[in-house]
Amino acid sequence: MLTRSLLFLFFFNFFSAGFIYAESTQLGGTITNTQARSAELTYYKDLVNFKEVKVRLILDTSGEFKANLDITEPLVCKFHFSTESYTLFLSPGDDLHLTMDARYNNSKITFVGQGAAHNNYLIEKERKFGRKMQGNVRYQLTKLGHEEFKELVDRLYNEQLSLYQSYEKTSKFTPTFAAFAKADIEYWRAYHLLQYRWEHSANWEDPLELPQSYYSFLDEITINNDEALQSLNYTYFVADFLNYKTHERKQQGDHRTYPFENAAAYFSDKTLAYIQLNEWNRKLKVKPSSATLAEAEAFISNTDYKEYARILSKTFLKANQLTPGKMAPDFSLVDINGNAVNLSDYKGKVVLLAFWASWCNPCLHEMPYSKDLLASFSPSKVEFIYVALEKSKPTWQNYVRKHNLTGQHVFANGIYETEIAIDFDIQSVPYYILIDKEGKIAKNPATKPSFGGLKEDIKSLLEGKKL
Repeated sequence: MLTRSLLFLFFFNFFSAGFIYAESTQLGGTITNTQARSAELTYYKDLVNFKEVKVRLILDTSGEFKANLDITEPLVCKFHFSTESYTLFLSPGDDLHLTMDARYNNSKITFVGQGAAHNNYLIEKERKFGRKMQGNVRYQLTKLGHEEFKELVDRLYNEQLSLYQSYEKTSKFTPTFAAFAKADIEYWRAYHLLQYRWEHSANWEDPLELPQSYYSFLDEITINNDEALQSLNYTYFVADFLNYKTHERKQQGDHRTYPFENAAAYFSDKTLAYIQLNEWNRKLKVKPSSATLAEAEAFISNTDYKEYARILSKTFLKANQLTPGKMAPDFSLVDINGNAVNLSDYKGKVVLLAFWASWCNPCLHEMPYSKDLLASFSPSKVEFIYVALEKSKPTWQNYVRKHNLTGQHVFANGIYETEIAIDFDIQSVPYYILIDKEGKIAKNPATKPSFGGLKEDIKSLLEGKKL
């Protein structure tokens, strides 16, 4: 049950969010020499759950489009056209117009209007240091010695910094954009240099040992940098820096070998809160214990960063809804013959809810085990409902029929964006949930059929025992 304080906080966050002042931000453009009728703008709601928001931009017969976005803070997003994508930086109140000749990709993109200085710089950076450079750096991670790799990254870092400084001299960058742009370069370098010890040897258990002098770059940067949190490169750096320090401590005999446990030694304020948010958010999504629920609730109630409280409160509420003893969300989906199947129809039976897909090899590996397991129980007492997170109904139907799969099979008509996947917070497949005879969640996640133990859990539920 939600505590009174959490309910108050949730409703406070819910209603107060509506009163955050949002400014209208205009993004328009003209794309010439194209038959395409749309482009797309995407961005993440937050850098924790990475839920992507998509805005379709409709082109008229002249290739013109216009979009109005209500945003409360600067937004880093992607503009997609044809096979290309470009990073944009939008600030509240911007009035930005893009001109593009589709024949020449990013070599013929320019911006005018409020916010143009930021985005003309980003397009030029994309031209000089785009996917080709990034791909080369990733390739050289495994090929070059550590000194040669560091020289390569430092050279590219200085070239990026030089480009930024040349634009900064003649452009009016806002302080927020300047902080973002510099951080994106600084932590691009730091992240890739830290990645070398793992990816050069591709040994994820025991990273490559490097001389201490290699890590001198860490003395040249700000480790705890709240202003950099809008940069994905900084968030990558933070995670890898904690892994690096944890490995270092482990070698020195420190038993705190989990990165999160060491975070407060290096980070504070908003960056530390961001790390804590990610930790509780992750734990809430993987069978949260009562201790995890209590710790997450304390973070929501006590953090100084209310945007973080809002993010975690949503995950917290969903985690509470999907914990043992709560009623499983009902659903209605069609079976292989087009008949409606409702979860509520199976009250009185123990149900194994199995989320899978024919494109998922680990899912297919589990099928023979679950088929044998289902055959060991009376169909009047136990049912396995297989929810196919698929987009192609014929592909799903053909697979089920070809392999003579038993149990009740239903079609979700999509993958993780479907209502049932959202209701049950399915992030990956295969995923299993046990539901008792009253329609309540008994175990989430349930043990995979191939692991053993699932049969005993089902027997316990048939006997009216709690797991």
